[in-house]
Amino acid sequence: MNEDRYLTFALTKGRLANQTLELFEEMGISCEEMKDKSTRKLIFVNEDWKLKFFLAKGPDVPTYVEYGAADIGVVGRDEVLEENRNVYEVLDLGFGKCRMCVCGYQETAELFEEDKEIVMFRTPEELLEKTEYFLTHDDEREAVAAAGQEKVLRCYTHEKKLKELFLWVEREDGH
Repeated sequence: MNEDRYLTFALTKGRLANQTLELFEEMGISCEEMKDKSTRKLIFVNEDWKLKFFLAKGPDVPTYVEYGAADIGVVGRDEVLEENRNVYEVLDLGFGKCRMCVCGYQETAELFEEDKEIVMFRTPEELLEKTEYFLTHDDEREAVAAAGQEKVLRCYTHEKKLKELFLWVEREDGH
């Protein structure tokens, strides 16, 4: 390897970057300047190991890897799937998994099959009840999450929505 060459990591800002750095520290590799919470830097260097780290938004990480700005990216699997970049998933680091997402519009229920692809609640009490249930029933929680993700990737990608928009524009223009 060229002595001036650095191995460059694109890290998703926030929790994933912090967990990745903890993993590196467990291996004896640190990047002290990233621990400074007041820094405004986005690129950090470990000269001893010839490593560079930079922070990016999740959806941008696969793009940086695909186009060579980073050698390795650490990002949620959902971003890899959604961005559909020509990258190789080397390893699941085993952290950063989303256990539950609580948000959405009421109209979302019309797009998914309730309790199969999405879990809905109507009252705070029902939210607590369903939260307790799904946090103790991993297989069911993961099945709902997988079915919901599969539906999103099949039906609601940016590419599919753009195609629908173009078809609508063509119809409106009379083409």
